[in-house]
Amino acid sequence: MFRWMLVAMFLAASSVAYGQNEPKKEEKKEEKKSEPAKKPTPGFPDIDEFIKKLPPDLPKVQVEMIRKNLELAKKRFDEGQKRAEDARKRAAQFQRPLPGKLGIRAENRLGVRVEKPGDALIAQLGLAEGKGIVLAEVREGSAAAKAGLKANDILLELAGKEVSSDVTAFTKTLDEIKKDTPVDAVVLRKGKKETVKGITLPETPPQKRQLQLQRRIK
Repeated sequence: MFRWMLVAMFLAASSVAYGQNEPKKEEKKEEKKSEPAKKPTPGFPDIDEFIKKLPPDLPKVQVEMIRKNLELAKKRFDEGQKRAEDARKRAAQFQRPLPGKLGIRAENRLGVRVEKPGDALIAQLGLAEGKGIVLAEVREGSAAAKAGLKANDILLELAGKEVSSDVTAFTKTLDEIKKDTPVDAVVLRKGKKETVKGITLPETPPQKRQLQLQRRIK
């Protein structure tokens, strides 16, 4: 706030000549229309509150000039904030995981986004080469969530089979499990192995089932 006070005093000082040379105009009394309250902008001082804290002996013309400058600065500030938010949204689109590379979204039957464990994690936990996959995200209400799987679990076994760290191979493993057939999983959670029982997968989505059939025909 002190910084903005200095800005205001600078604007007031720079407008002294303008205020002294301006011819006096007859002030017309007009009824003030009630305006809707403006929401404060986070990161920018409230203009009305700022004006109230100016020295009371400042000429009216200088006060109005300070107000106009602050309103202009606020407008530019809001535009900059909007551009920054748009840029963040565009950047987020490029950061979404892609199938077979960084991970897969929650469209798989288990309802999780998985990622291949990094070299540092493999060394730290002593994972077997090419085995185990990280549950980076567990969708609420999914088969994984209902069974008790959690984000950051490392899936080691599913339905009695070792889980590959390859995303495509993991998806194939899911597709081989029959609908509504309870299976167990072994996960590494906080450095300890735990068994999660009774995982029931839903039916394979129609579009994916059709794609699998086309691949078999080829």
